[in-house]
Amino acid sequence: MKTSAKAIIQNWIYLLIIMIVGFFGVGLYILISGSKLTSEASQSFYEYNLQEKKMQLQTEILNRLDEIEYERNKLLSNEEKVLYNKVLDVYNLLANSEVGLTTDLELKREMAISVFDNIVKDDEDYLYFAIDTEGVLIRSGADAKYEGVNLYDNQDVEGNYYVRKIVSAKELDDGLYVDYYWPKVEDGEPIKKTSYCLYLPEFDLIIGTGIYHDDLQERLKDRIYNRLQVYYEDKENYVFVTEYDSTARVSVSSDFIGRKMSEFVSFDGKSIHNLFMKVIKEKGYGFQTYSYNKKNETILSEKISYVHDLEGWDAYIGMGFHVDDLNEEVNNYTVLFKEHYYNQALFVIIGLMLIAIIVFAIYQRGAYLQKLFLKQGDIIFENLFYLSNEAIVVVSKRGKLLYENNVAKELFNNQVSNYIESDGLKLPAADDSTYILRTEANRVYYITLREEVAAFKNTESSIYFINDITMQYKKSHVFEQMALNDELTGLLNRRALKENYEDYCYELKENENLVLGMLDIDKFKNINDTHGHAIGDEVLKLLGATFLERLRFRDSFYRYGGEEFIILLRNITLQQSKELLETLNKIFCERIESELGFACTFSCGLTFVDYNGKSEVLGNIIEKADNLMYKAKENGRNRIEI
Repeated sequence: MKTSAKAIIQNWIYLLIIMIVGFFGVGLYILISGSKLTSEASQSFYEYNLQEKKMQLQTEILNRLDEIEYERNKLLSNEEKVLYNKVLDVYNLLANSEVGLTTDLELKREMAISVFDNIVKDDEDYLYFAIDTEGVLIRSGADAKYEGVNLYDNQDVEGNYYVRKIVSAKELDDGLYVDYYWPKVEDGEPIKKTSYCLYLPEFDLIIGTGIYHDDLQERLKDRIYNRLQVYYEDKENYVFVTEYDSTARVSVSSDFIGRKMSEFVSFDGKSIHNLFMKVIKEKGYGFQTYSYNKKNETILSEKISYVHDLEGWDAYIGMGFHVDDLNEEVNNYTVLFKEHYYNQALFVIIGLMLIAIIVFAIYQRGAYLQKLFLKQGDIIFENLFYLSNEAIVVVSKRGKLLYENNVAKELFNNQVSNYIESDGLKLPAADDSTYILRTEANRVYYITLREEVAAFKNTESSIYFINDITMQYKKSHVFEQMALNDELTGLLNRRALKENYEDYCYELKENENLVLGMLDIDKFKNINDTHGHAIGDEVLKLLGATFLERLRFRDSFYRYGGEEFIILLRNITLQQSKELLETLNKIFCERIESELGFACTFSCGLTFVDYNGKSEVLGNIIEKADNLMYKAKENGRNRIEI
């Protein structure tokens, strides 16, 4: 095809005309569709603001709930200090009284209890108690009917042996705090209580006092409600708190405190309180739409509020906003958007045209330069990599695969990334100069590996040059391979296990571990007797194939002898190992039934290898796994024990 400079110039002129016409059409479309875009923008702004305001409500209420929880914990912490000081004061008074001069322990204790009664009788806010180290209640601040009773084995309503915990204060110099349920008055219902208990070695008894959580809650309620009322009193968006019986505790004005909010109804005649209670009962929190007048106004308008249950207080807290305030914001936004849109549309069109022309010119020049650069790079690339007979893999210093040529793809079965770790390409060594590549297709290659450090596409990388020497290696090591592999299954044998074990332990890093498992085919003798030894051999081979096809390339599987096998799993927990073996057992069983027509399973014992201290030799760890395997047999077979 022939061309000329004139034809190129004409082509550019046509392209420029098309761009101008295109942008004019785009501009005309923008002007015509301005009204639609304004409507859509207004709707989007409304939805965005609606969600934003809802999120603000939710955040504000959740912040208040966090403050309440903080105050709750703070109040309990302060109260625990009070309990500590009160018990310590009583202890000091007892220790410094004349009772301490008595040497008879029984008499000394009786005198101490008498003095104890006189000390605590006037403190009506805190109920003191005394108990001996056997669990016998000597004095009770509330329910006296248990005095003289051994409560050591008693349980509270939650099943806690609270007296045992109290008695354990004998072992602690600083005493301890105990949570339990105990009535406030005789024959009363048990109420949650926190007590501080201290052992008095001079009198061989434990004294303590406590505070009931419902009393703390009432104190906290009054404090929180008063704070919320004062803080939001002068704000348009106020917080309200209403009890389940509709009594207002925090409201738009202090004049509403104590009123029944069930009196106020929405535009559909439904009680606003009942609407909120429906949300609380269904989910515990949520949004509700209703009608209510604005602050200091009498006209009803639509309002959206977020309410949340106040756990344990039989009340809910909420906050809301009026929808017409949102509509006013949207209307103002719509006017401004429309004015701005039509004023700027023309300037935007012209600007886009100029920018498009400039970008197009720059793009054309960049494309031309890039084409030249890539063409030069392609020549070098083909010479180095594409035309190479070696498998070439490029890995960044962060362990990311950057490139693999066709030879590498074929050799690694398109799974090169499975062999890459954070510090580069990792393969197990066959000897000082040869590495083993075991693919997911159960193919084993022997390779040589050469690493070069270089910049690849502006990234510091490791370039690996790999040669397949499987045929040469097998010819020179044929007798060694025969000695290390089981002839029937092709698996590594006991000799290979002994040679590999120390290498496995040595290669493991500090944060890795090694799991060894011993497994045995269940009732294998019956299979040989019933189906013949040829079928038995097929079972052994199918077991080996099942494991080799699914284990990770850095794990290994050995035929230990007869129907016994050993598995080594790297960097895995015992629970994960158990789940893996259970999965393989299921696959093995399904495969046997599918191919041989009868059921067959295995039992296995799994244990960690203590490789750090080198304290366990291979025989010892195999014995542990073997014992666990026999435990699996005794427990019914077809089991994995850890």
